Amino acid sequence: MSEYQYYDFRAIDRPLTSSQRAELGKISTRAEISSTSFTNFYTFGDFKGNPVALVERYFDAFLYLANWGTRELMFRVPLARAPAARVLCSYLSNRVQTAAWFRVRRAHVVFGFLSDDEEEDWEERWRRRAGFDGPGSIGPADGRRARPLFGVAAARPGRRRRPRT
Repeated sequence: MSEYQYYDFRAIDRPLTSSQRAELGKISTRAEISSTSFTNFYTFGDFKGNPVALVERYFDAFLYLANWGTRELMFRVPLARAPAARVLCSYLSNRVQTAAWFRVRRAHVVFGFLSDDEEEDWEERWRRRAGFDGPGSIGPADGRRARPLFGVAAARPGRRRRPRT
């Protein structure tokens, strides 16, 4: 059986600039990089970047899948939209690489969820899931479903708010 690792980073709150995309290109020359995503898979070898650091600096969502059963999901949300500190401390650890964790970085909170449940049919199950682009994709990065959580402007696309007089 060959190795398979899938990395999917998404920028939801704001698109990546051309200089940010160039910086990401230095981490992996094989990755598919756009203004809203950084996606890569490996069949041999490992990703050279640090997913937590990349989410803290560039992205709002991250998904990692490996064929041996490891799955990791991360979200970065504005601090103002994060649950109260007492809720975070009650239910999540502040140590990265535990089952569920969080850490505050500047004006954001990064949440991480990790599972190491080894299953034989993980890839087939991901293929059957509706709403995903492929085995493990986060899905569309246009932000419509993420607006309330990630703090994207509340106005609908194409609508402008009228100034108060």
